[in-house]
Amino acid sequence: MNVNGTKKKNQVITANIFEQHEILAKAEAIRSNLKASTWHELET
Repeated sequence: MNVNGTKKKNQVITANIFEQHEILAKAEAIRSNLKASTWHELET
């Protein structure tokens, strides 16, 4: 078993979870400020 490989994978997963929380927070702020925007505009 390659221990280093599993550690790196776990770190990447944890980072992705934190990034998702940040993206959700930004999306909520955008939604509250720009209610007229379509979701397609928010994605790009």
